[in-house]
Amino acid sequence: AGLTVKPAYPNPTSDIVTLEFHFPTGYDYYAIIIDENQNVMARYQGFEPAGTMNIVWNLKDLNSRDLPSGMYRVLYQLSPAIDYGLIPIYSGYGDIWVIGGGYYSFPSGNTWQGGNIIVPH
Repeated sequence: AGLTVKPAYPNPTSDIVTLEFHFPTGYDYYAIIIDENQNVMARYQGFEPAGTMNIVWNLKDLNSRDLPSGMYRVLYQLSPAIDYGLIPIYSGYGDIWVIGGGYYSFPSGNTWQGGNIIVPH
């Protein structure tokens, strides 16, 4: 199978959220999670060989502080780790809903987009 990016789960969440990627070959990856004001809350980068990679976010910011309820967005770039020719870069984003106590109203039309994969929630 080719490159696959799955929707973040569980979503909405109040504890942790997992981002799952499946790479057909080795890939370099870079992912950030931002808040509604575009402040970086978490950052992940590195190399992953072929197979499945999970990033588990504990809903804390870069200073290990708990985050309030709200919408956060993950942005990512993926590129095959090859040493020749033009290297395709795949990018995408998805929204993560963090909920605390009480009722939270979710706007309609949320999507998870990974490359050319769009999965409505």
